[in-house]
Amino acid sequence: MLVKDTYKRELVIDGIYRYFKGGYYRVLALMGDSDINGKITGERVIYQDLELEGPKKISSISYDLFMSTVDFEKYPDSKQNYVMEYIGNSVEDYLEEKEMSLTCPVCGGETKIYDSRTIDEGSLQVRRRKCLDCYYTFKTYEMDEDFYKQCNERLESKMTINEYQKEALRTESGMHHDKVDRLLNGLMGLNGEAGEAIDLLKKHFYQGHELDEKHIAKELGDVVWYIALSADAIGYDLETILQMNVDKLRKRYPNGFEDSKSKNRKAGDI
Repeated sequence: MLVKDTYKRELVIDGIYRYFKGGYYRVLALMGDSDINGKITGERVIYQDLELEGPKKISSISYDLFMSTVDFEKYPDSKQNYVMEYIGNSVEDYLEEKEMSLTCPVCGGETKIYDSRTIDEGSLQVRRRKCLDCYYTFKTYEMDEDFYKQCNERLESKMTINEYQKEALRTESGMHHDKVDRLLNGLMGLNGEAGEAIDLLKKHFYQGHELDEKHIAKELGDVVWYIALSADAIGYDLETILQMNVDKLRKRYPNGFEDSKSKNRKAGDI
């Protein structure tokens, strides 16, 4: 997916970008940004740091800043024109770029490691290198081969919402084939699983339990399973239902949430 920008470049969704100060990032999505009142004020790029693990990998930045050019008055030694430079879409593009970074970025000469340390439980090595020809020093981030494979598997294992629905329906019991029976099963299950999710929060608030976020996440997965079944029972795929919801909300709140529009809906706005 390509998104045009004000600098006549294109933001590549799922593309890999190199930050001008170092580091590599994969663009996950482009989303609207809003102020505290819900008014849309701009757009934000959601991205994933390819050289870190855990929740800190996912972050966001304003679209304009992500696509901007480097301030050469402030950073005269920058080796690229843009703050984020697109390098490709595949893990192979990323690995090739990383392999090139092991040579001197100034003269292309051979380099030698003179300092090294590990971060992120040993999966990533931060190394300082010195060129044997021009003596330029720079820093690289290098991951071990097993982590490369894990990264590739994660990037290649993405599924669409409709692929999830198809996988979910694979485990439907098959005891009922009537549309109404399947819908009843789906809606009853939806409410049952939602009840299990809120029960976990109740135990946290009123019974002194730790907030078990992983357990809640699993219950939310079960909620979505029953939504997938209910949707299929009435002849809809999930992508169509989600798009219908987005279209409805954009029509109802074109500039973001507004109290007045919530209290005074138009006829037929359900």
